[in-house]
Amino acid sequence: RATLGADDLDGDDRVLFDALRTLRRELAEEARVPPYIVFGDRVLLEMVARRPLTHSALLQVPGVGQAKLERYGDYFLEVIVNHEP
Repeated sequence: RATLGADDLDGDDRVLFDALRTLRRELAEEARVPPYIVFGDRVLLEMVARRPLTHSALLQVPGVGQAKLERYGDYFLEVIVNHEP
């Protein structure tokens, strides 16, 4: 499938992407690192497309490895799980 960019999102997908970006910014500020160190936009877009609901599903998203799963996984899953379409 064609790769979507943030500008291609609308409606519910855009709302979820923005929520994930807000979380990423908050985690990055707390850790005093640039947001892309937490996850890049491409990873967030994959989360929107795949909507993982478990740790194992989140690990299937390109860019999410074991270390980032352990550090950030629960935060991102909470946003995805609690997101109301």
